[in-house]
Amino acid sequence: MIHFVDNYIGSFFVNCISEDSVSTLDQWLLRMQFRVYWMSSNGVVDEGSLMDAVRAAIGRTVSGPEPSRSWDAGADHVWDELMDREDKRVAIVWRGADEMLEGRLELLLDGIEWLNRIASEVMEHDKIEMRLCLLGRGPSFPHMEASAE
Repeated sequence: MIHFVDNYIGSFFVNCISEDSVSTLDQWLLRMQFRVYWMSSNGVVDEGSLMDAVRAAIGRTVSGPEPSRSWDAGADHVWDELMDREDKRVAIVWRGADEMLEGRLELLLDGIEWLNRIASEVMEHDKIEMRLCLLGRGPSFPHMEASAE
């Protein structure tokens, strides 16, 4: 069951949604005034590539030498970018999340936990609401009906 509500209060919420429902999801996020960042599971094979994918999705570039691969440093980069923007509602739409279920499930869960920690910090500091939409195919990713809008 997909839980989309217009008056959700909280810092972080995760949904699993069918890839076939992208336009319905996009319309709902637009109507609810979320700034949307799109990322993909392509190339996400370890912690570093996961952080790179999130940084690329939000448009955060790291100057200088190779960015740190620690969860804390990666969280700082994402936090800095979110705090530099005026958006109070952000959504990360993670395409191909179903590809992570086979062989990379632990990395998917680590990524969700990491984003949850970032969401808690930005909510506490600047009241930014974050939503994570995991897109995929198969029974774990139900269709988002227009009535959910």
